[in-house]
Amino acid sequence: MSIKEKNILDIYIFLNIFFIFTNYIYNIQVPFIILLTLLLLLTTIKPKFKININFNEILFLNLGIVFFISAILSSDMDDAMKYSIGFFCLIINMIIFSRKNEINYQKIEKYILFFSSIHVFATIIYQIYPDIIRKLLPLFLRGSDLTRNIFEFNNNKINCGITPIQSLNAFYISCFIMIIFVNLIKNKNKKVLNICFLIIGYIALFLASKRGVLLANIVSSFYTFSYDKYKNKKLSILTILKSSLIIIIISFIGYVFISKYIPSALNIFNRFNQSDMTTGRSNIYKIVLSKFFDTNIILGAGLFSSRSILKVNIGVISDVHNIYIQLLVEMGIYGLISFLITIIIIYSKFIKVKINKYNNKLLDYALYFITLFILYGLTGNDLFDLTMSSIYFFMIAIVFSIIRKEKI
Repeated sequence: MSIKEKNILDIYIFLNIFFIFTNYIYNIQVPFIILLTLLLLLTTIKPKFKININFNEILFLNLGIVFFISAILSSDMDDAMKYSIGFFCLIINMIIFSRKNEINYQKIEKYILFFSSIHVFATIIYQIYPDIIRKLLPLFLRGSDLTRNIFEFNNNKINCGITPIQSLNAFYISCFIMIIFVNLIKNKNKKVLNICFLIIGYIALFLASKRGVLLANIVSSFYTFSYDKYKNKKLSILTILKSSLIIIIISFIGYVFISKYIPSALNIFNRFNQSDMTTGRSNIYKIVLSKFFDTNIILGAGLFSSRSILKVNIGVISDVHNIYIQLLVEMGIYGLISFLITIIIIYSKFIKVKINKYNNKLLDYALYFITLFILYGLTGNDLFDLTMSSIYFFMIAIVFSIIRKEKI
């Protein structure tokens, strides 16, 4: 790779992560993703350039085509087509990026940690000194986004940080937790520091009051830890007990700190005790699924058609908050099966990858976030959000890059 190509790739990496953590401010997602795709293509298309697509990439391209077909069938074709174009560009980015052999993954780690830490500390400061963040909010949010943020904080005790919605804030905080947790299990010299930062990350996540993301992070942590120790042949009952004890201690310290200094954050537990654990989502699932057989069960009703269904039935435009149900209704049996097969293939590749000094930490990052993404999909709409999907495909690219090197 030439120096020019390396420079372009470095610019691409920075812009991509910058986009992930700031696009809600200027809200030009699709044009920016297209620009990133063109930038990445500059490092790829050369004389005698040949396209060589493998089976793993075909699975994702098929998923991109499913989104395009669903957009064509959609009653809201404008928004659906914009999203499907952005989604397909993310897949192209992933395929090209995974073929680059000289990527500085340390830069990716540092960029994600830097931008995500801004959201973590903004969330905590908002809870302790709300006036400070309120003065800064107009720099990040405008109009209805600003109004929603303040309303959620004042009326519902939900801390959105400097973002318009709690799910996005929780997503950014999760990126911070992912980086810190992986460094905790990899870096023996900075365990105390990493534990402190992990506690801070979970405090911020509690403040965001997003239960699905909280549980997904906990499960992802255990799964990544078990995978890491298993691959390194260090998994034992004692190791599991030690790690469980650390998690319990971190949780206890975090709870004591919140109880004493930020008692309003304990509002999240009140939400757990509500009669409907999903705060109305079970009703949403029933309504959407009841319309499934009224549509094309093979190809679905079309991308974002669930919003129209919910508007007619409950008078509110809402997402389904379950990517699997949304895939089934909007993209049919074929769309859901395509996505599930792709997930299964990715996890099967993890098992075959051999641990070495190069890929050790990278695999943990990828596994953590992919697991988080899939689990959060049970109560969220991360697959139908270009911001969250962007970093998901970033992690898939890491896996594919390692798979290609090991010829799995």
